[in-house]
Amino acid sequence: MAVEIKEKHYPVFEQTGLRRKLRPGVITGMNDPEDTVYLLEKGRLAVCAHLSDEHLIPLDMIRKGTVFSRFSFMDLCSCGVLFRAENDCELIVCRKDRLYQEAEESRKVLIQLLKYESEIRSVLENCLNKASWTSSMKLADFLLRYQNEEEKLVLTHEELAVLLNMNRVTVTNILKKWKKDGLILYDYGTITVSDSITLQKIKEGDM
Repeated sequence: MAVEIKEKHYPVFEQTGLRRKLRPGVITGMNDPEDTVYLLEKGRLAVCAHLSDEHLIPLDMIRKGTVFSRFSFMDLCSCGVLFRAENDCELIVCRKDRLYQEAEESRKVLIQLLKYESEIRSVLENCLNKASWTSSMKLADFLLRYQNEEEKLVLTHEELAVLLNMNRVTVTNILKKWKKDGLILYDYGTITVSDSITLQKIKEGDM
């Protein structure tokens, strides 16, 4: 989750933070402090699951005018996230304490930042809720979340296990059962949802 702001509020961020220009394909966010808040002023950034330095899996997209941090997306997967420039991008990189000090003089910006904090709390609550989910519920949620992004999910069982902090054998056994029951289709490295209604019931704990 993240918050979009209007261009007239950009100066509060510009006065507080540093501008970071990124070329297409460049990765950012890895070495920034945890209290870093970003404003994307130009371009598009992909939110990627960080499986290894050579292996990033796109999970979401950030567009111009969005205020976000790494905490904004911690409910997407159980591993860390990084940000990859999809085209020429410009980020304003701020420390949260300084940003709030600057925003005190701008009531409208402060309201947007408080909305950002509310979104972060919602992400944390969602993570706590998912902690009690079964393996099948977690896997169903992930497949349903991304089925509309691509016709096929290009992920191996090992990658799914890392993303969801699950055992690979457990992931394989669940997918085999769902394939047998007609809920999904899969070959090595690709998964297609064929029965989203039943998967939704599994996600909600009704099956």
